[in-house]
Amino acid sequence: MLSLTLAVGGQALHAEPLPAVWNLTPLYASDTDWETARKALLADLPKLAALKGTLGKSAKSLRAGLDAISAANLRADRLRVYASMKQSTDNRDTKNQERSNLAAQFDGEYGSTIAWLEPEIQSLGEAKVKAFLKAEPGLKKHAEHLRNSLRQARHTLSAESEAVIAALGPVRGATGEVRTLLFNANTRWPELTIDGKTERLDDTRYGLLRQHPNRAVRKQVFDSFFGAIGQYEDTYGVTLGNVVQDDTTMAKLRHHPSAVAMSLGAEEVPEAVYRTLVAEVHKGLPTLHRYFKLRQKMLGLPDLHYYDIYPALVTQTRHYSLDDAAALTLAATQPLGDDYQALLKTGFKANTMHALPAPGKRGGAYQDGVYGAPPFVFLNHQGDFESVSTFAHEWGHAMHTAMANRVQPYETANYSLFIAEIASTANEVLLSNYMRGQAASKEEKLYQLGYALERLRSTFFRQAMFGEFELNTHDAAARGEALNGKRMTEIYCKLLKDYHGDAAGVMKIDPAYCQEWAFIPHFYRPFYVYQYATSVTAALHFAEDILAAKPGARDNYLKLLAGGGSVAPYQALKNAGLDMASPAPYQAVVKRMDSIMDEMEALLAAK
Repeated sequence: MLSLTLAVGGQALHAEPLPAVWNLTPLYASDTDWETARKALLADLPKLAALKGTLGKSAKSLRAGLDAISAANLRADRLRVYASMKQSTDNRDTKNQERSNLAAQFDGEYGSTIAWLEPEIQSLGEAKVKAFLKAEPGLKKHAEHLRNSLRQARHTLSAESEAVIAALGPVRGATGEVRTLLFNANTRWPELTIDGKTERLDDTRYGLLRQHPNRAVRKQVFDSFFGAIGQYEDTYGVTLGNVVQDDTTMAKLRHHPSAVAMSLGAEEVPEAVYRTLVAEVHKGLPTLHRYFKLRQKMLGLPDLHYYDIYPALVTQTRHYSLDDAAALTLAATQPLGDDYQALLKTGFKANTMHALPAPGKRGGAYQDGVYGAPPFVFLNHQGDFESVSTFAHEWGHAMHTAMANRVQPYETANYSLFIAEIASTANEVLLSNYMRGQAASKEEKLYQLGYALERLRSTFFRQAMFGEFELNTHDAAARGEALNGKRMTEIYCKLLKDYHGDAAGVMKIDPAYCQEWAFIPHFYRPFYVYQYATSVTAALHFAEDILAAKPGARDNYLKLLAGGGSVAPYQALKNAGLDMASPAPYQAVVKRMDSIMDEMEALLAAK
């Protein structure tokens, strides 16, 4: 294994010191203020209920009703985000748990209160809605909502039925909360002695320790981590099985042919996008297997196991502080222009980042926000380069949010999940390109090429595999199969083996690691993960055009981000020159992987 002590470009990195704990006062000054706001909004619900039957009276009545509901939606967003972020920082705190439960209860009551809205809009009919839009300029900001509502008419139930479904929202979402508490608060994670130090192997440490250069340590980490998860296979099977069954049942109730059609149809994404992605990924598996064989060669291993995926192909010992991550992200995103850079610097100064691991804190990273407040960024910064990449990724989300909020009214600022990962992944691509340009040696360049290769593996192939798992479990539920933990493991294990070339001798998949499906929280948000794969595909397209300085490429990209949800996401990408239902974008990702491996093999062969 190659070894490298890294100093980027041979120079130290500097940035203004960043606070590691966020300030939530842009949302509420205190927990008490949150509770006061919750009660105030509850008290206002009868006013929203009283709007029922008024929307069709006139264009002005329609505007007044929609304006009132938009204002209430924004207040509800603020309640939800604050409660969610507080619990994320410490799942053990009963006050945080209680606040999240209250927020969920409120969501159910709120949704039930305004469940009449879509049926009433749809009852107006397209002709009347168009006439109202023409007569009342103030309805312009609601036009996309009105169009979508009319489009979904055949999948909307009666006002009474919609009210019942909305009221059951907290119950329907409870299984995800059970999984969160079991995984983050109640699981007794094993403690291992690694390099003379006692390590508590929760998911945050697992993410770091699975990269350990010692193969025996990696195996110990995998065996212990998935052994801990495996104890709860039955419980995780019930929770995820309930989510799949709920999704399948809702698709039937709303007259969709399948759960995936319901999910994609809600955002006007053709099902061909999903199916084409899976088909092209399968065609590209020989390239993935080529990468695994290159990994085996560079690590000097006699064979390859699942625990050999994560160590860097070239090691580096540099520790990156938060300040380093900020400096590198700023440097890497310079091709996006001065305005983007200025907005990013403003974000760094807003003190809205919770950055370091802590007991009870959930793993992973995310960005969340409320219209009119700065974006909030949640991290578990470990100091390795992956942490830098995650920093750039989440701040890409934050800039997407900030740009959309700056240009769009509240009603069209919230962007679709289908484009949500593009800005974040594009930042990763720009960071990777910048770091390769800064490489002062063959080893540094190999490290960055290897990291870029692994990101494509994990974001394109791995997320597509997750997406196929969701297809298979939902198809099983639609056939009436019982989805217990054992069946989930069987479905996942087959995919693991197919994707990683187990039968062909490319990589051995040990049965104990087939519990990995229980580790993936995104499965509790059905048909979300495939969008990582489509997003990295789109991000590569836009980033490479920007880096090549193609005329209009940067403006096209920034316009897409600033557009928020003003245009249906699939169409927004087509407007920007990219058709995600065609095979070409996915084939380009596979070609890029082959190109990176060609470059790595040439560097390895050079003396």
